[in-house]
Amino acid sequence: MSHSPDSILIVDSDRARLARTRAMLTQAGYAVIATASFLEAKRALADPQVGLVIAAIHLGPYNGIHLAVRARVTRRDLPVIITHAEPDAYFEAEASHCGATFVALSSGDAEFLHRVADAASALPKRRAQGIRRTLVPPRANEGFGVDPFSTAVRVATLEAFRTGQSLN
Repeated sequence: MSHSPDSILIVDSDRARLARTRAMLTQAGYAVIATASFLEAKRALADPQVGLVIAAIHLGPYNGIHLAVRARVTRRDLPVIITHAEPDAYFEAEASHCGATFVALSSGDAEFLHRVADAASALPKRRAQGIRRTLVPPRANEGFGVDPFSTAVRVATLEAFRTGQSLN
């Protein structure tokens, strides 16, 4: 029995760690979709049953941050957890900048499962609140800010206006 109707999408190019994480989450009662490929994960983001993404920082030529940014573009309310074997201030900051949670796997299974439970329980609240990002043009003295998602959206919006293209 799963904790919610949503599934957890796990993405990790390390197949042994992927199998271990899948088994741990399944045993904890979650419905799990597992993939070792960034491209498969990108396609899986379109599935409305995916309610949480857990992505390793290293995914071949891509990384978990790329997937988190992609998730923010396609599904703003989708929580994302980025994992790495050890604590890393740089990866933690990058994850935070794109609205994801960073978890060092060295912190242990109990901490990992606690973070998953927190993210999974927050999903219905986020959907109910209808969280949205507002596009605000940058002021001349503020630059583009530090949030890569906001920067990407601003750049895409400005480019779309400049070229007359649709954002869809």
